[in-house]
Amino acid sequence: MTATQSSKDSSLLGSVLVTGGCGFLGYHLVSLLLSDPDCESVYVLDVNTTNNTHPDAIYLKGSVTDPPHVLSGVLDAVKPTIVFHAASPSATYASRASFETTNVAGTKSLLRLVKEKPYIKGLVYTSSLDIYADPPLDHATETHKLWPDHPRPWRGVSEYDRTKTIAHKLVLAANNPPALKTAAIIPSHIWGVRDRQGLSLFFDTFADPRKPLWQVGNGRNLNSCVEAGNCAMAHILAAKALVDESRAQGRVDGEAFNVTDGQDVNFWDDIRVTCAMIRGCYGKGEDAMPKVHVLPPWTMRLLVWIVKWVLLIFTLGFVEPSQPLSRNGCSWATEDHTLDDTKARKVLGYRPRQIVREALLLKAVEFERERRRAVAEEKLD
Repeated sequence: MTATQSSKDSSLLGSVLVTGGCGFLGYHLVSLLLSDPDCESVYVLDVNTTNNTHPDAIYLKGSVTDPPHVLSGVLDAVKPTIVFHAASPSATYASRASFETTNVAGTKSLLRLVKEKPYIKGLVYTSSLDIYADPPLDHATETHKLWPDHPRPWRGVSEYDRTKTIAHKLVLAANNPPALKTAAIIPSHIWGVRDRQGLSLFFDTFADPRKPLWQVGNGRNLNSCVEAGNCAMAHILAAKALVDESRAQGRVDGEAFNVTDGQDVNFWDDIRVTCAMIRGCYGKGEDAMPKVHVLPPWTMRLLVWIVKWVLLIFTLGFVEPSQPLSRNGCSWATEDHTLDDTKARKVLGYRPRQIVREALLLKAVEFERERRRAVAEEKLD
């Protein structure tokens, strides 16, 4: 293990451990923790400690899927007051098997060990909007029903959605105050600089200007979003409330909290703007914007249905459809996915910072463009 160290005065949170801290959200979470006077030292556990790093954090190469004695050794070395469990395979690009390994088995292992460590006061879990069953979601609250642990194969629930749901339930069930307190943050669609999931998929799909932009349905469906920094802020608010109950206006342990930017976004307008930014025609007038071709929703639903059953029959469900041809992809393209974050605002005091969305989105696109260029140049060397 390699480490780059930082230290601050004794504080409310003391030392913290962030699993998956080199990921998209993890990077922003570590950044806020490093600047927070209530946090002493920030440790990161990740399988790739060369990506999305901060000079003042302490990086440990590893995973929640490591053997228990190894993971236990990490916890004993760090002695965190709070564990932020943000580790998860990419919903867009990871292998199907990795979801069960990390999200379920890894979370179980981590929780089992955390319960044994008296110095750990709380665990905050990064959940997902996609744990909510049967969209459309119309400003869904935290009481909305979740996917079952073992949904029928023909329902088309992805392995990512299923395993994130199981992990969410495991974390909240592990709440056992005062020994260990747990909470879950349920982000709406996370966006921002360093996004290598949704934005990376858009680059793969829309970068070629010769390809048409196909819209499914009337284009009026809305979704809630949360900028990565706002999402990270909610995690820290929950962590502080687990350590000091006076920080909250209600119960936090054993609870889940939706978080959004506070303003819903038109899904297809956002796609069109993002596509224009990727193709370099954003800001050059309406005539330069990508032309949109509209398909009726039933065509995509039929295609998704055919792909689903072909894969179920010929692979017994061991191969999942690509994101654009999945049940989830079809749902996002045609239905609302909005959340109500009133609970986080009232209990945690969550107040998302107001952001000029298109300005930050353009910054995120340019960051991803430069990252891809650097990767391509590295392959040529």
